[in-house]
Amino acid sequence: MKLFELPTTEEESVKLLQDKGVLPKRRVCPGGHEMILYFTKDRVVWKCTSRECRRPGSKSEVRLRVGNWFENSRIPFVTAIRFIYCWTWEMTSVKFCERELGIGNNATIDWSAYMREVCAYHMLLKPDKMIGGEGLIVEMGP
Repeated sequence: MKLFELPTTEEESVKLLQDKGVLPKRRVCPGGHEMILYFTKDRVVWKCTSRECRRPGSKSEVRLRVGNWFENSRIPFVTAIRFIYCWTWEMTSVKFCERELGIGNNATIDWSAYMREVCAYHMLLKPDKMIGGEGLIVEMGP
């Protein structure tokens, strides 16, 4: 995927993340009913449309970020995808991320560390995979 092919809306971003298996495509409420994904101006939520689940005190609504990769993140999904894209091309200096992605110093540092952790975890799951190759030097940072 190229830079100008990246999603431009939260809906497109969520669909891409769902297609890649990063976000769930479906959710079932505690009452066992299929939930529907809703996009509002400031959040994305799963809602149960069953009458019995919409009673006061029931858990008929759950944020999309609950229980997945984005649980502790507050940046928009569009921004997250753009950050991940830029990170893969080593374009995530603090100044670049502030100017181009609208995310601050702490978020840039946290997301960079998180991306390194994800890569390291993936490599641990696949110990038989070689990185680099004959005649290549591969450096792994902290």
